[in-house]
Amino acid sequence: MNNHEKIILDLFGGTGSWSKPYKNAGYDVRLITLPENDVMEYIPPQYVYGILAACPCEVISNCAAHLRTQRTYNLVMKHCAYITRTLIIILETSPTFWCIENPPGDAKKLLGPPQYKFQPYEFGEKYTKQTYLWGKFNPPMKKFTDAVNKKSNIIENMLARHRNVKRAITPASFADAFFEANK
Repeated sequence: MNNHEKIILDLFGGTGSWSKPYKNAGYDVRLITLPENDVMEYIPPQYVYGILAACPCEVISNCAAHLRTQRTYNLVMKHCAYITRTLIIILETSPTFWCIENPPGDAKKLLGPPQYKFQPYEFGEKYTKQTYLWGKFNPPMKKFTDAVNKKSNIIENMLARHRNVKRAITPASFADAFFEANK
């Protein structure tokens, strides 16, 4: 099967940074994200080669602990519904590989222990953001384990925490490593 025949669904993909290596390699990448596409209403094709899902985590991550008193039942249920809908799409399509990404938090209560954990610095980035992966996939090869990489730019790391948009984007170095492990 040629790459252009392999459909990759990038659910909640935002910028498409996680699926970019697949798109660059000629895969049929379908970015299913708001405002153009709502995952909750999306009907997937019968054949899907791979699924990448970065389910929203605004109220279920440990980083949102300061919001716990402000959380509403509806918001928590909405985020749980995103994960549930993702799992339904996975069951409907039986892809060759699939992966759900989320930071530490309540997703673990729904999905169980993660199969893989990583920090962006382990792939050469200059910041930390613990990330969990669940699914059926080959684990990407980490490049660095040295704490020096983690602390190489402590000021940038602190500033990045306040620029949530940048931190929410899948690091390109991780995306490349994931692609290499799951072609």
